Amino acid sequence: MRAKDFRNQAWELLKKRNYWMFFLITLVFLLVTGASSFIILLVVGTLSVGHSLLYLRAYRGEDPKLETIFQPFSTSYVNTLIASLLTLAFVFLWSLLLLIPGIIKSYAYSMTKYILADNPELDGYEAMKQSEHLMVGHKWRLFCLQFSFIGWAILSLFTFGIGYFFLVPYITAAETAFYLDLIKEKVVENKTIEEIEVVEL
Repeated sequence: MRAKDFRNQAWELLKKRNYWMFFLITLVFLLVTGASSFIILLVVGTLSVGHSLLYLRAYRGEDPKLETIFQPFSTSYVNTLIASLLTLAFVFLWSLLLLIPGIIKSYAYSMTKYILADNPELDGYEAMKQSEHLMVGHKWRLFCLQFSFIGWAILSLFTFGIGYFFLVPYITAAETAFYLDLIKEKVVENKTIEEIEVVEL
């Protein structure tokens, strides 16, 4: 599937599942994670998993609910915190060599939050290893998907950043569709017709 296909899936999801609810939840997500560096360190990784869980459930037929993004705090906080800290540390260390290796590693670990959303009992480090496995041969595809939003991102700059709050749900939904494609889960008429458990990769 091409970047255009993922964007189309994302837009269809947002239209079907109440875009404004996604917008409000994303606004809360961004405000909380941007509050302070201390909160970011302790909270943002877990919130990112919850944010990913929200979009996964939406693709699987559920309506978006604010409480979903906080669910990992009660089900997998330690695992998500460990994954967040290790990812930050590993990407930083790789970046000390050169910028490019750090970027490559960030793409390798980019599916960790989705894997933990699907498997809350999974150890944080193991989730990172599974993300690396999933992203073999697909890092460039994800980069192209993200780059395809560059026009919208530039337009957001002319709205003093306000447009960014509207753009993030679109990008996140597209990246979630990308993850579902990686694990070969097809969603048709809001029903899962095939699932592969990530934990068995």
